[in-house]
Amino acid sequence: MEKITTWFNTPAPALKLIKPKTLNELKTIDLNQPYFCIGSGSNVLIRDGGFQGTVIKLMGDFTTFSRIDDTTVRIGAGCINRMAVQQCLDNELSGLEFLIGIPGTIGGAIFMNAGAFSDETKDTLVACDIMTHDGQIHTIHQFNMVYRSGNLPKDGIILNGTFKLTKKTKFEIESKIHEFLIHRQNAQPIKGRTGGSTFKNPPGYKAWELIDAVGLRGYRIGDAEFSNKHCNFIMNIGNATAQNIEELGELARTRVREKFGIELEWEIQRIGDSVVIIK
Repeated sequence: MEKITTWFNTPAPALKLIKPKTLNELKTIDLNQPYFCIGSGSNVLIRDGGFQGTVIKLMGDFTTFSRIDDTTVRIGAGCINRMAVQQCLDNELSGLEFLIGIPGTIGGAIFMNAGAFSDETKDTLVACDIMTHDGQIHTIHQFNMVYRSGNLPKDGIILNGTFKLTKKTKFEIESKIHEFLIHRQNAQPIKGRTGGSTFKNPPGYKAWELIDAVGLRGYRIGDAEFSNKHCNFIMNIGNATAQNIEELGELARTRVREKFGIELEWEIQRIGDSVVIIK
């Protein structure tokens, strides 16, 4: 068993943790068994019982950044968002600045159509390569992405994304990055152990406003707490378990449903078993 730690800092076991650096290494993994691609672990909660399968973290060749033409780039799925933004800045290319405030990787951004400040991944994504469980590589050009969902094949591992960006000066790009970072610093608990936004915003509503309205700002179960700064963020303020975090989220869903008739949908991916498995 391998110990997997996410941004929540609630370590949980998995059968295997594999970090392929090349496509050939990735193809040797048995994808007919349960598997999960973890990225940087920023939007994931692994339940305390662990994940009875293989956790895959793309490294090496899957973290590269390359220019295809003057304004088109291909970025590996394992590339950390902030590094992708820095590479775009170095190349005077604009369009992905919003990712500076979203912890995670390019693969995760494509998978969930990550977005912020009215920008979304789908706005600049023109293609992505995926590998299906049989080891075949497919390039997707037509997307049906919606709010917080890439709507990609469920059995596919995202390998990279191709983005059509816009030429701008470094000063313009840096100014936008600075604006986004300041906003995030003022509005979100960026120094806490959290998985990012807990719930998707329901149509016409802000999830944090609904959570606040049912009296859960600052509410705790164990050491899991809805942030006082932004109550769509659950924080591990000590030794919270994954169960504490999930129970707190489910309490919010219940209260919001009962008071407003609105169903909050988890944005954080929860995987694994709820019951602790002793090996």
